[in-house]
Amino acid sequence: MEYIVYDGKSENGKCGLYVRYRTEKGGGGTYDYGSAEIKDIYAYVFSSGEVISSGKTNWEDTGTDEFKRATE
Repeated sequence: MEYIVYDGKSENGKCGLYVRYRTEKGGGGTYDYGSAEIKDIYAYVFSSGEVISSGKTNWEDTGTDEFKRATE
């Protein structure tokens, strides 16, 4: 299952940050959110409605130049 979580505003306050996760069903038939993997992090630009993919699959990744320009 994949799901998206709002993570707050960007450093410059111009974007909302969203994280797309993927998780699998555990043995008991429930989803294990604690072991979910990041599939991408997105910036939603408030002024234009544009959504920019960062390409990040890890919090430590730097992300695309476009994502950095929009969020820093």
